[in-house]
Amino acid sequence: MSAPAAASTVLTSSVRGRLVTGTEVAITARQHEFAIDEPQSLGGADKGANPIEHLLAARASCRPSPSTAPSSAT
Repeated sequence: MSAPAAASTVLTSSVRGRLVTGTEVAITARQHEFAIDEPQSLGGADKGANPIEHLLAARASCRPSPSTAPSSAT
């Protein structure tokens, strides 16, 4: 695990998407690649989590950093 970024660090993010089929999108984020697709019940091939699942996963992966977390009362 890497150390947290300093407060003055600027992070530039870039994500690219390419439509593969009617429902499947190939995503590239830095050197990482993954598929977004709908389940078969919604007309997809279920080759990856759907957009809402990715959105929820992104939200679930967020956590407050020590500098932004509320302090506890003593």
